[in-house]
Amino acid sequence: MDELPDLLRFKLENGDSMRLLPLPALEEELPDEQTEEFKQSFYNLRETDPDFTKEIEDLKETNEDIETQVEILERALKDQVRQSLGLPERPSGKNSDLKKHALLHDINPSFDLPEPPEKHDDGRHEDNFIQTLMLPEKLDCSAKAVLEKSKSFMRETGVNVLQIAFGFLHWKDPAQNEIFNSPILLMEASLVRKASRNGAEFYVSCVENIRVNISLRQKLETEHQLYLPDYERQGLEEYFEELRRSAPKGWNWKVLRQASLGIFPSSKIAMYHDLDPDQNPISENPTVAELLASTGTGDGNYAEVYESDDLKIARKVPYLVVDADSSQFSALVDIANGENLSVEGPPGSGKSQSIVNMISAAMARNRQSSIDACNIKGRLH
Repeated sequence: MDELPDLLRFKLENGDSMRLLPLPALEEELPDEQTEEFKQSFYNLRETDPDFTKEIEDLKETNEDIETQVEILERALKDQVRQSLGLPERPSGKNSDLKKHALLHDINPSFDLPEPPEKHDDGRHEDNFIQTLMLPEKLDCSAKAVLEKSKSFMRETGVNVLQIAFGFLHWKDPAQNEIFNSPILLMEASLVRKASRNGAEFYVSCVENIRVNISLRQKLETEHQLYLPDYERQGLEEYFEELRRSAPKGWNWKVLRQASLGIFPSSKIAMYHDLDPDQNPISENPTVAELLASTGTGDGNYAEVYESDDLKIARKVPYLVVDADSSQFSALVDIANGENLSVEGPPGSGKSQSIVNMISAAMARNRQSSIDACNIKGRLH
């Protein structure tokens, strides 16, 4: 919130690491309480209010934490001053209207991002902070959850699904009832947590430049024969305007100028394109053809099982960091021979152990490319 999309995109694509910024804590001093009028009114009330004077005298006769209790009493007086001066109600833990709290600190709380002419003269749109509508504790919790979830996706699939969405398309086919809010442009991102004196800080950086949401593009093309314009680095404002002009007649079609950091899994659509015979005849790939079709020797279904006691063969697999049975050992031998193969088996049959042995063998031979290939577990069914 309160960011200019094109400036945000420009800084990220040019290598800046930007910190996610929370709203000021509820306990922080409010700007409208720093005026001379407010300070003088508070001073006068503090000196003349009989209830406040009596409560202070009562505190002196107790052994309680006087400083904390005085702060609570003074806060109540300040709220009275706010009411007398006609100032907005102060958000509190029980009454934490975050939008009002943001406005009190001169922060635009709308998720619809400001237009370029609305650039603030205090430099907030050109700094290395990304403003959010979250209090510090909430931002810490939410950012940590997003970070852990993205790491989990990366460990399990090898795909980075952490992305920044620029713009959302609010759309509805007049012939259907379902309404969609789809991210328009996506930027692959990285989120890093750093410790500081004031607690955890989260920094966002760009991993891959912006591209059109291919899942949205494919859905509109295949189901509705609608074609999103290409994004050709013309700038976000120009692209949003072009998308508005391309609205199909009779549709509920609105471009929302919003931005969001989160988990956007879209790896399956890339697989869809890989398997499209009109765009990429995958069957012509020699490796794929060898894996999916018989070579004409034998039945083409099963690989040879080697004698693990044969020293000549055993030397090809000198490093086994976990146990391997005869079929697992034979797969490792084929890999050592440079063969292309598919390893298949039910849960618990040792596929993961085989991957560990493959990686250790590749490391022993200093073959980084083999390690990268082994990391893609999806190739081993």
